[in-house]
Formats: sequence, structure tokens, C-alpha cells
Amino acid sequence: MGRLGAQIVEVDQARFAGRGRELDLLDTILRDDGRVAVVFVHGPGGIGKSTLLREIARRADGLGYERFAVDGRELSPVPGELERALDGAQASERPLILLDTYERVAALGPHLRGRLLPRLSAHARVIVAGRQPPEEGWRQNGWDAVTLPVPLAPLSSDDAHALLTRRGLADAAASREIVAWAGGSPLALALAADGVVVSGRSAPLAALDDDGVLSGELVRRLVGEELDGADLDVVAVAAVAHSVDARLLGEVIPGVDGDHALAWLRGLSFAEPLGSAVTLHERVRRSLQAELRASDPLRDRELRCRVADHLFLRGRAGEPTRFLQLGELVRDPAVRFGFGVGASSTHRMDVVRDGDLEAVATALGAADEPWWPGLVRWFTDAPDSVMTVRDANGRLTGFGVMTMLSDAPPWAREDAVIARLIAHAQAVGDEDVLIRRDFIDLAAGPEGDVASASLALLNAAFALRACTTATRQQYCVVDARDRSSLEFNRNAGVDQLTALDGTIDGRALHYHLLDHGPDGIMATARALVYRDLGLTAGPRPVEREPLDAGVVRDALRAFRDPAVLATSPLARGVTVTERAASVRSRVQSAIEAELGHSGADQLLRAVLERGYLDADGSHERAILELYVSRATYFRRLADAVERVAPRVLGAQ
Repeated sequence: MGRLGAQIVEVDQARFAGRGRELDLLDTILRDDGRVAVVFVHGPGGIGKSTLLREIARRADGLGYERFAVDGRELSPVPGELERALDGAQASERPLILLDTYERVAALGPHLRGRLLPRLSAHARVIVAGRQPPEEGWRQNGWDAVTLPVPLAPLSSDDAHALLTRRGLADAAASREIVAWAGGSPLALALAADGVVVSGRSAPLAALDDDGVLSGELVRRLVGEELDGADLDVVAVAAVAHSVDARLLGEVIPGVDGDHALAWLRGLSFAEPLGSAVTLHERVRRSLQAELRASDPLRDRELRCRVADHLFLRGRAGEPTRFLQLGELVRDPAVRFGFGVGASSTHRMDVVRDGDLEAVATALGAADEPWWPGLVRWFTDAPDSVMTVRDANGRLTGFGVMTMLSDAPPWAREDAVIARLIAHAQAVGDEDVLIRRDFIDLAAGPEGDVASASLALLNAAFALRACTTATRQQYCVVDARDRSSLEFNRNAGVDQLTALDGTIDGRALHYHLLDHGPDGIMATARALVYRDLGLTAGPRPVEREPLDAGVVRDALRAFRDPAVLATSPLARGVTVTERAASVRSRVQSAIEAELGHSGADQLLRAVLERGYLDADGSHERAILELYVSRATYFRRLADAVERVAPRVLGAQ
């Protein structure tokens, strides 16, 4: 190796950081003559597989191995190419085979397992790196006994900071911002650090996601060639939305088979299942978002609108978590904070536990404050109204107090902080309201912080409670110093109840009312998405679907599927069950009222009931049971829908 080659190796080694657990494991495997002969390192693009292989190769140099390094990208698609790349390995007493970018040559897996690897020395070690976990063949015919899959996770915060330091980034504030932005991706960390070091930029670096050069390079390196020839509309929607299912893809993208598109997405190395849905790895998703905004901002806005409308309708039909997904469509940090976006990756919600009250008193220095006894009573006498937030280590980081007025303890009407809110709600004759009394980040204190994971989680819990209870109104008590909550509430269209404002037990408090209107908090959430896109300055009115015979026909087709039926514009109620039942009742009442006892009417009624309403019905079965031709059956079906539709719509 010449001097330049030696310098490259030296710099590469000096820049390596993290992966201590994986290196310890691999070092043991290389040193021992144990059962593991094949290690399969896998993870999404940019997670550091190739870097880890180079570090392993350096560490193996003193262990007597003869190295054979193969990169799947460099193998020509001709017979015998892999044998030529591994020439000499079979004759080596102690070969170490390093096969990188395995996904490019995965078709050679059976050949590797069937011919090449079995002929190696018993002291051989094979380390494979690829984007996908090992295929089924590595778990069959005895290979499972000698193969160890090693998934690579994102770097920890400490390792991420170490990597930045080793790449020459000395600015501590910039380092913190890059670590928060990169999400543990070594590639994202390295590219951002190099860009900052070369340009001399300093914190704040909030525009990293808007850097077209950086996002373009990340997309190229993170997804590789997986998107060549791909359906870019499907990828774009998956990048815009937090997660996608077949229904979302089918309804948001015209002409796309949702089931087929979802199956294709599942096969990408940078996608992972999320229940019945699929989500892209966060760093990839954010890079794709940035690339879409930079290359086609109008398309980005259109897709966000479509996804927002889809999520709104599903949320209104009884799927409360769609509220959180609407928040993912917003870019303004002050608004995302109110949705609780991203907080659950570092913190979790919990209940009151022993020692929490003492921890709060210590963190806030509150034991002698005049407002402390009022808060204590909620912890001791109404703990079900108290939510706590804990970090990954279980440490208490924040808490909140909220209650439905109808569920509040009797003594709440004497609570100095919320007594005036309760009186206000009762004056208008409404006890079906949700009240937020306290939301506190123990580190940030009453001033709040738009970057607070604790407050973001509390906001999300507050919103979900409003979704699940279908309450139209939310009352908030906000400390006058809490700028983050004040700003979000203003964005959400809060009514400031200035007549109630005042200083209570030494705290200056503001009182707010969020009235979400007849379509509830989902309408407010969608309005915030549209405002973020610059489409409207105020709440967007809800567009009602045109009510015609087609709406009734769709309801009949979905009659036995409550989840779909609940999304009908004919539906009323809160839960999926209630909404589906309301449509069924309207349709059945209309059939009863419109179709009489004549022979013709009875045939129309039987066609509808056998084809749509019966639990075990179908068109084919109805044709057989009614003894009519296919043409006659479908003609009568159309006649029946035309007769019944005005009755159904007349009840709207």
C-alpha cells in the first residue's frame, strides 16, 4: 500500500466511533473456534455496515486471517465472477470473507451456501453485510446453527457525539443540533458534520432539512438503487405521511391498488411494519420529504392536502390516533409541539407512582409555594386525573392534571385554579368539556419549552382525550410565562377568556377555550395543517361529500363492513360502531318505508337484502336464490337503489 492508501486507512480508522457491543461480539467470534461461522450484519442504508466491515478487517489483521473482501456492487453479472473474487479462499487455512452490499448479489445466496462456503476451512469466518435480514436459506439445512444475524441500530447519543468529534466538529451547540437531526444515522451525522466543518457554519442549524444538496446526497446514499423504476407517487405519499396502509394509498393516489402498493413498500430495506401499516425509517423519510419539497413543492403541498383530508375523515369516523398523524404533516415546530410529534421516541406516559409527589416538590422547589397544596390534592385524592411522563430510564420528567368536568371530583369546584372555568362552563350549560389544569416539564419549569418532549407528550394525551370523548370544547389554564403553550393555542384558534385571567396563589394565569365546532378536534387539526401549508389564514370549513344516489350505493356495498361504513357521509355518532349502526338503521328504515308489498316491490327488496344486507349474502347467491338472470338481477338492483336513495338522503 502506498502512502496515500495508508493515509486513507489511517483517517478512516481515526473517524470510526461507536458499535462497541457489535465489535466485542465479532471479536469473540473471530478469536474463538465456536459454532458461529457466518455473521450477517444488516440494517438500512447509511446505518454504518460498510464502515463496520472495514473496522472488523483492521482488527482481524493481527489474528492470522487471510482477508478476501468482496463488494456486491463490483461483481459483474457473468458466470464464475464470485469464484474469481474469492480465488484462493478455499486453499486458505484461515480465510476471512467480507461480503458487502449483499443485497446486490442475494441471488447468489444458494450458490454460496451450496458450493462455495462449505468448501472453506473449518477455521473460516464469513461476515456478510446487507440491507435486509438474511433470507430463509440462511435459516435452513443447518445454516441456522452457524449463522448469527446482527441487526445494526441507530447510534446512541454518546456515540453520535463521538463520531462528530472525530470528524473535526468542535462546536458543541452545532453538535447537539446535528445529533438531534440525524436520528442516529452515521451517514447523516458524517455528511452534516463535513458540511459544517467545511463551510464554517455554526448553530443554529435548523435549516438542515432544507439543504437541497445535503438531502439529495442523503437520498442517493440511503436508498441506493432501490427506487430505480419505482412508483414515485407511492414513495412520496409514504414520505409525507407518518405511516401508510392499503386504504390510505388507494384513496390518496388515484388509480393505485392499495394492497399491491403496500406489499411493494414492505419489501424496501428502509421500510418497516407498524401494525397493519408501513412506515419508512425516520431519517430516510425526512430526507425524501426534503427532496420532494426542493424538487416539486406544488406536488408536496398537494399530497399533504390529500393525506390531511384522508386522515381527517378517518379521525372523524372514530380513529382518534389520526389526530397525531395529522400533526406529522406540519412543519412549524411551535405547532408540531402541540401535536406531540416525535416525543414518544424518548419519553413515555405513565401513572402516579410512589415518590412522584416528592420528586415534583424537589424539582420545582415548590413545598413552600402558596399554590402547592392545591396541586398536592390532585396527586393524593384524584390520581386518575394526573398523567406523568418518564424518560427511557424511568425518571420522572413532567406531569399534567386534566379532567372531564363530568368526571371531576366534587371538590374540584372549590379548586382556586379551575373554579372559574367550571363556573364558565356551567353558565352555558355544558359539563361535557375537558379541562387542562397543569402541564409542567420539571426541567423547563413554568416557562415551558417548544422542544420539550414531556410537554409534547402531555399535549398529545390531552388531544387524544378530546378525540376519544368527542368533546367539542377544551378549557386550558396556562401560566403567563409558558410561551410555547400560548403560541400553540393562538395557532389553534383559541378564545382568550380574559375576564377570567388573574393571579391565583402567586401565579399569573391565562384562561383559554378551544371550541372545535361541530366536527370536533379533527377539524381544528386539519385546519392547522392547511394553515401550515399557507392555504388559509383561519380554520378550513369542512367540505361535505355530495349526497346523491352514489353515496347510498357505497353505503350498501359496505353494509357488512363497519369500519368502511363508519366513514360514510351518512354516518352519525362518535365510535365506529355507533356510526356504522346509524347508517344501517337509515338504510333499513328507507327500504321498509319505500318498498311496499306488491310483487315488484318485494323483488326489489329481496334483491337489496340478498345482495347487500344479509350477513352471508352475495350477488351470485342472490341470482341463484331469486331465480333471475344476471341481467335482470343487476337491472332490478339499480332500480332498487334508485327507489330507496331519496328516502335515505331525505333523512339527512
